[in-house]
Amino acid sequence: MIGYQTIGWCGKFMNKIKGSFIVKMIAWVVLVVSTCMFLFSVVGIFWMESNGFFSEKYDDIRKNMHEDVSGQYSSIVMMNYQNGESDKTKEYFADKSFRYGIIEDKNWDDKKLNSAHIYLERNFTKTVNADDLYKSQWTLGDDTYIELVDNGLLGSYQYYMNRNGKTYYADRICYDTKGGVFYYRADGRYYPVDVVSIYVSATLPDGSTEDFVLDFTYDTDSGKYISNAKEMYEDVYYASNTISDYETAVIYEEIDTSVEASALQAESETTYEAGYSDDDGTQWLRIQYDDAAWSILNGNEKLTFDQLDNTGLSYDKWQSVQFSDVRELQGSELALIDSGKISKSLFVKDVETYLDSNYTLHVYEKETAYWVVSYVDEEVLTQEKLAFEESIAGKDFTGKLFTILTDREADKYVLYDVLLEMTYAQKDRIFTQMICMFVLALGSFVFLMCGAGHRRNREGIVLTFADKVPLDIAFAGMAVVITCALGMMSVFARSLSVVPAVYLSVFAGIIAFCVFIGFLLSFAVRIKNGKWWKNTILYRVFSLIRRLAGSMLHHIGLWAKVILIFGGWTLVELFFMIGMDDYDAAIGLFILGKMVEAAVLLVVTMQLYQLQVGSRKLAQGDFSQKINTGRMFWEFKKHGENLNSIGEGMTKAVNEKMKSERFKTELITNVSHDIKTPLTSIINYVALLEKTEIQDETQREYLDVLKRQSARLKKLIEDLIEASKASTGNLPVNEEDLEADVFLTQIAGEFEEKLAASGLELILNKPEGTVHVSADGRHLWRVVDNLMNNICKYALPNSRVYVNLEETKNEVTMTFRNISRYPLNITSDELMERFVRGDSSRNTEGNGLGLSIASSLMELMKGKLKLYVDGDLFKVVLEFPKIDE
Repeated sequence: MIGYQTIGWCGKFMNKIKGSFIVKMIAWVVLVVSTCMFLFSVVGIFWMESNGFFSEKYDDIRKNMHEDVSGQYSSIVMMNYQNGESDKTKEYFADKSFRYGIIEDKNWDDKKLNSAHIYLERNFTKTVNADDLYKSQWTLGDDTYIELVDNGLLGSYQYYMNRNGKTYYADRICYDTKGGVFYYRADGRYYPVDVVSIYVSATLPDGSTEDFVLDFTYDTDSGKYISNAKEMYEDVYYASNTISDYETAVIYEEIDTSVEASALQAESETTYEAGYSDDDGTQWLRIQYDDAAWSILNGNEKLTFDQLDNTGLSYDKWQSVQFSDVRELQGSELALIDSGKISKSLFVKDVETYLDSNYTLHVYEKETAYWVVSYVDEEVLTQEKLAFEESIAGKDFTGKLFTILTDREADKYVLYDVLLEMTYAQKDRIFTQMICMFVLALGSFVFLMCGAGHRRNREGIVLTFADKVPLDIAFAGMAVVITCALGMMSVFARSLSVVPAVYLSVFAGIIAFCVFIGFLLSFAVRIKNGKWWKNTILYRVFSLIRRLAGSMLHHIGLWAKVILIFGGWTLVELFFMIGMDDYDAAIGLFILGKMVEAAVLLVVTMQLYQLQVGSRKLAQGDFSQKINTGRMFWEFKKHGENLNSIGEGMTKAVNEKMKSERFKTELITNVSHDIKTPLTSIINYVALLEKTEIQDETQREYLDVLKRQSARLKKLIEDLIEASKASTGNLPVNEEDLEADVFLTQIAGEFEEKLAASGLELILNKPEGTVHVSADGRHLWRVVDNLMNNICKYALPNSRVYVNLEETKNEVTMTFRNISRYPLNITSDELMERFVRGDSSRNTEGNGLGLSIASSLMELMKGKLKLYVDGDLFKVVLEFPKIDE
């Protein structure tokens, strides 16, 4: 019970404060701050996880952090060493605990780390153990680039790039007949070719020849080439080990006639047979080599081409040569040189090269390998750590953390140690902090969403200017702001130092977050207001398209709609048919399906057309024609029968209505005639009594009442007869061209005194010039006379009466406006009924037939009488068809 009461109290309290502007501002601040703290906690958890806080021991985490710092410091050491600025290195690390040494070597094995002569440079003298050192390997060349971008602990990173190389245009390819090496000549110097491919002849069983390719790759260390010939022969099965003329078999192409591999025989006294099973009908290819060439290729892992001189692969027998898989020359096109007659300084052998498709030669100098070994001087680290902790002692946790993350001058070993001590103690509490901040942010967000659109002391949902902006435009604006914020954060990170970049990035992120939350709140307001999708550009465009399409379909015939739908469905079927594998079968099925669909559609369309014609006649009031349902089927037949039943029912109803109207008219006429005869006698006798001299004052008052009420009864009977004739159309109408402006001027003059007597001021507004209408002057005078008399009777004294004459392109309107003397607690439709009066107390003259008669007379003249009631404002509008002058 207490729980329900608490929930009810919370609900009432929420309803009370959700419209408060101050409370919403507080909720905004709480949301932003708690969200930032939540994200900070999430980042902290990921950072802790990546550094092993939840899986490793404290000492192991510290060791990993020190190793990372050692790698960054090593990049500074090698950068200064490469630039010949070792003094800067010693100065930079003079007050830091980083101890390092540089060793030049490719391999790490068997290093005497306590021997001073192996170090190119170092800043320690104590005895070290290899297991206690951090080490990193570096290779330096003329094109090596090293740089450390130091952002403190906020993401320092290093650039370490090699092999940018130099580029030249190779104007010639040369072969050194003495050294057996190919060279690119570029910029007056000779650079070894990296890959050489030689095309040699291969003999087929029928005596024809084919080309065969041997690849050679240049080895910079030895200055010789490595051949792929031996690798090719490893896949070949040898039938004999005694070789004179060597024949190898490789797959050439598939043909219809099978040739047994065993049929391959050498032409010399000692034969060699090679091959695979050729059940699939494989033709074999034979390559002729001599003993000397094979011995050199098979026995030497690395060689130069001069070793192949005086063999079957001598350079003067090459058909064509390809260089770096780009440039191809005929053997006769090579430029032959003798390295013994050229200065040795022009030959650059200790480099790597390759030629691109533009014949640009890329040259990479040989690089030197180095090792940087390092360790942390714990005594110096302890002293630096105590000094740093003393400098930040007066700051809170956030201030200390920010100082640690942004300080780029302090020893990074110190920063990491202090950071580790601060955060390691928080690892068990950070999850609780994250959950609390999430709950707080979620609660603030839910409150803002619930309070969106509510204002104190105002009922319902209140829309602001932002809530009235089309939703898709608001979404696009939000996306632009967030994109710009992210872009600015990237620019800040690249262009500014750490501290300004962090502050500005956080500010940009908060702005983007607030814009996003603002959009969600605006969306919530729209949903609460209802039909939010209508306030979008897309909805308006689609609505316009739908209206246009609906208008087009409305104005085209049934057959056009059927053809349009049938054609659209056919295109869809064609689209899917194209994707079928069996095109011929798809065409046949498509044509057959279209024939069946067309037949069914024709029958359905014809029956729909009959129903359409029948319903159109019913709508036009022609109930005599019936729909022939004899050949219809299914629901079409039921629908046709229902339309026929509607026509029969409407015919009966119309006949009953006409019969009732005739009976009512006859009754009114007969009763009025029967009443009119004795009423005439009463009026005549009253007139006779008035001629006698009656001395009694009371009798004279009785006679006045009798005279007044008999006259009123006569007027009622006349109005009743006229109303009956008007409603049934039995009054003759003589339409003529009337000048409406002159007519209203006459009306104003006619009622001037009567209006003045009632304390009313007439304001007549009419256009300049003559306005023509088609109407019966006598009936129109009756209508306007009734309206003006009503104004004199029911208008508020000492007020204004407005009569306006206006003309448009197709009609002319007369408007009568006044303020009612009595409260109008009745609708305009009820005022148009017979025997209904605006004066519910009936203190004034009238019988409630005037407006009904006026409306009927306007309909007889092909016009309209419209009545409007707005509070005490009473307005009558007469509409006439306009005629040209």
